[in-house]
Amino acid sequence: MGQGGYLVLCNATPYDWHRTYQHSYQMNAWDFPVDIPAYTSARVYVEFDEGVGKHPGDDAGDAHYEIIHRDEDPFKQFQFAVKFRDLLVRFPDFPVESPPGKIVPRGSEIGLGWRHDNSIVFVLTGEIGKLRLIKY
Repeated sequence: MGQGGYLVLCNATPYDWHRTYQHSYQMNAWDFPVDIPAYTSARVYVEFDEGVGKHPGDDAGDAHYEIIHRDEDPFKQFQFAVKFRDLLVRFPDFPVESPPGKIVPRGSEIGLGWRHDNSIVFVLTGEIGKLRLIKY
């Protein structure tokens, strides 16, 4: 038994998201959906392992998604990760706007936080070149 909660992934873009990679270490639950179609959402249960002999700082996970669109450059990737009680999102391929009107540069990592027995909501909206992150 460990410390668990939910990550709600809201795809408020006109593009499908496709998972290209997933890996975890010492996590009891870290299973992201393969596809999240445009204008839909998915709820992912995440649980850190707090077993005997386990160090909670060792818990780790990654899940990579591509945004499928029809522009010249067909794929844009973003990634979810976990580090010691913090869910993170990384944007290696494009900048994103994060309220209040702040542009987060390409290659940035944003902490989403953690809520035991509760939910973190991640919303990505807009179109390629004008993507906006909303989290709560």
